[in-house]
Amino acid sequence: MRVAEFYSLNLEQPSLPFLNVDIERDAKLFLSAKAIDNLDSEFGKHSNELLHDYFQQLLNSVKANKKSRALKLLSELREPNETHLGLSKGKSRGRGLGPQKASEIYSSFSKSKAVETGLLRDLEDTVLLIEGISTDILSDIITNVIRGPLITYTQKVCRQFDIPMAAEVSSGPVWNPKKHLWEVDFVELPVPNNEKLILVPKSIVRIDPDYDVSEYYRHYVLERLKSEELKKNTSLVNIIKTGKNRGKKKVYKTDLQAKYGTEAKSVSIEQTNNFPDVLTEYKKAKEIPTPALTHRQIADALDVEQPKWDELLESVMALSPGRPNAYKYEDAIRNLLTALFFPALVDPEVQSKLHNGMKRVDLTFTNYARSGFFNWLSRN
Repeated sequence: MRVAEFYSLNLEQPSLPFLNVDIERDAKLFLSAKAIDNLDSEFGKHSNELLHDYFQQLLNSVKANKKSRALKLLSELREPNETHLGLSKGKSRGRGLGPQKASEIYSSFSKSKAVETGLLRDLEDTVLLIEGISTDILSDIITNVIRGPLITYTQKVCRQFDIPMAAEVSSGPVWNPKKHLWEVDFVELPVPNNEKLILVPKSIVRIDPDYDVSEYYRHYVLERLKSEELKKNTSLVNIIKTGKNRGKKKVYKTDLQAKYGTEAKSVSIEQTNNFPDVLTEYKKAKEIPTPALTHRQIADALDVEQPKWDELLESVMALSPGRPNAYKYEDAIRNLLTALFFPALVDPEVQSKLHNGMKRVDLTFTNYARSGFFNWLSRN
């Protein structure tokens, strides 16, 4: 059963700003640090500040050999079952790090030359350069660090859609950027079937990771090693003897893999230390973030319906003008426009205050367009 069904919202996913997840099972979607970084809203800015602060504190602890401090920072990364995102099969049961995993990851950080030299600067870089951190674990880390803004977002959405919340629910570890430590508080949250639920904006999740170590290894690391072999004219260099490329020099990837190894993460770590500009080149190619997921992508990932445009439009057109239908009209137009403009415009807010509350705007969106009219509009 999904959130909207459990709480009888009578709304489909396209008209909801949050992911309409199953309240028991996980969806194979991941939080994206780059998506958050490019979200020009209070939520996006706050979350981004938390991610930078937490990661800097972790790096500082590793560089200063403060093992107990670093382990404390890592071991508090709990299982974020309450968002129902990840790779769990059946009932949500996120892994979290735990003491042993935290110790292993600390060891990887402490041995990392990229940490020592300052090459490792962003949280998402860890997928490429730190053993033990995969795409799903990175998503779990992001979820933990921005748990505070996610709880605030959930509370706001629940009030907007009249979703009941329980009082005095444990927040789980929340990162405090002023004290640079984890804190636990008691907050209001929905608890369907007595299980804590935290809602996630659909604008900040992706199907594929920002950085892919296999892609980095095959198309950047191996390509650099190929160039080095050609430059040094080593035994791996072959001369093409026939065809239109006759006489040209070539190095085969299979030979490179035989020499340097096929384990993408370990080879990437070692060779990035030797050729740090390869990482710079990869990150430059990834500067433009992937766009927010489309209705079709979300529908496929969650197994939900795509927009029912005729029904959304009819809900607006069927209302008679006049004050008695004013609130119904606001709801109907919000449902239509939320679906219509996504993913260019995201995270709708109703009754936003202006001029210290002297004026209100019925409906506002965050402009998240990376192409097309709304992207042009944001720059003009």
